[in-house]
Amino acid sequence: MIAFENVTKKYANDQVAVKAIHLEIKKGEFFVLIGPSGCGKTTLLKMINRFIHITEGAIRINGKRISDYNIHELRWNIAMSFNKLRCFLI
Repeated sequence: MIAFENVTKKYANDQVAVKAIHLEIKKGEFFVLIGPSGCGKTTLLKMINRFIHITEGAIRINGKRISDYNIHELRWNIAMSFNKLRCFLI
């Protein structure tokens, strides 16, 4: 399970890329993010494995905050593939 708890990402110029996302993706659930270019889809996904750091809130995987995982342990169990049309999280 992946849970986003009021996750926000702000950049140094106070530009908000992701604002207060709160959702839960259950094990085995199929989930799709859809939106226009620049709306924060990739940013949200990159925060899961700490490629991009969260400004506010928390992300949990199976109840454990991603910040509590060893970075190598966290990334070892997550596979992502980005291209122009989609990102797969396995």
